[in-house]
Amino acid sequence: MLNRRKLVLFVVLLPGLLVAEQIHLKEGSVLEGTILQQSRTSIQIRTVDGVKTISKDDIRRIDYGKEAKAEQQRKEAERIKEAEKQKEAERAKERERQEELKRETEAKAEEKRAEEQEQRQKLEEAKKTQPVRPEESRLWWIEPTFSTGRGEYRSHLETVYRRYQTGLQILYRDDVYGTYSPEARWNYADGSHRNISLRAGWQDWIIELESKRHRASADFVQYLSTQPHIAGSDTVFDDLFFARVDGIQELSSTARAGYLFYKGKGLNLTAYLGVRTLAGDATFHYAGQSRSLYPDGSEAFDTYLPVPSTISLYGEGPEATFEATRVLGRITISVRVSIFSHDVRSSILEAFIRNDSVSNTFLATGRKDQFTLNGFDFSLRLSYKSVFDIELFLSYSMSRSRGELKKVREIFSLFYSEAFDEWSTFPLDRALISKDLSANVDRYFSGGSDQTIHAGISRRFWF
Repeated sequence: MLNRRKLVLFVVLLPGLLVAEQIHLKEGSVLEGTILQQSRTSIQIRTVDGVKTISKDDIRRIDYGKEAKAEQQRKEAERIKEAEKQKEAERAKERERQEELKRETEAKAEEKRAEEQEQRQKLEEAKKTQPVRPEESRLWWIEPTFSTGRGEYRSHLETVYRRYQTGLQILYRDDVYGTYSPEARWNYADGSHRNISLRAGWQDWIIELESKRHRASADFVQYLSTQPHIAGSDTVFDDLFFARVDGIQELSSTARAGYLFYKGKGLNLTAYLGVRTLAGDATFHYAGQSRSLYPDGSEAFDTYLPVPSTISLYGEGPEATFEATRVLGRITISVRVSIFSHDVRSSILEAFIRNDSVSNTFLATGRKDQFTLNGFDFSLRLSYKSVFDIELFLSYSMSRSRGELKKVREIFSLFYSEAFDEWSTFPLDRALISKDLSANVDRYFSGGSDQTIHAGISRRFWF
């Protein structure tokens, strides 16, 4: 009877069991039935043995029935479809955002292009209405420059005088006079230095005319000791002169042609070749006293009265110059180095009157030399371009030279005694000529020099 009931119950539940769920437990058994309900921690299932509650911690897998699976698959398909739909909506939204961003980017680019085009049009119109910049026109230009300065200065005329005084020691033959005269250094005062130049250029070619003038005055003390070589005479004449040199003037003029052989970013290099001349003259006056020491020990003093004496020189020769210029906005730095060689001719006439309280004696001696003068110039200039393209600048310059005596062209002496009312001259055949000079006098000597600071102004005009 019991078996019949079970059979009936099995037959009744068989359709449901055919679509029942299967719960696979972790210990290996399988429960079949219909899941009635489930919570977060457990599942309630109805089986042939009744309703059972299973903890989810003991379940390994659940296999759902056909309807549940179909429903689950339908819901899963709807979920997937909804997710795809949502993703497509997001993709569409992203595409719209990207297209909007692209439209904005293209609009900004078009606006920038329009602004650049407008700026170009404005620049073109400005170029049409404004004058062409001189640097772009490549036309002729001229640039006058003026500067004045102060500093250390030693004239080439001083060199001529010192060479003359050294030559007095061998001017007279041993059977006439023996003379000793140390070099006298000039003390300069009231010096002024002025530079004027005019430059003109076309493209990379430059022509320059420059004039440097030095003016000064000086004084010096000169000692001269002379003893005649006369048999039975031991008289010694000691002379101490004070001399004032007035109106020292030296003018150096140069004509140069240059080529701008390198142009970089703000850096220009130029080479010049030119011809330089040097001219100078000065007047000096002696004032002093002469002491005559006689063999018996007695002595006599005479006074010298001032008479104008003159020194002059003139020379010319080639010059080579290199210039580097660096432009930094409105500031320009220039460095220039020159080397030169002059063939110089000099002349000196020394005159004075000796008064012995009884009568006057006039004495004049002179000499003309020929020598070469080699040297260099260096200058560093810092300029600032102000309004109207006017350049204000400061410059430091220095010059050094060295000479070599080539020839004594003429030596002369003139003597007049008021007491005897007679004139006498030193015979030219007794004068020392150049072939004798080389054996008695050092042919090489230091020339003139200067070291000055200049302030000046310049302006370039374009045509």
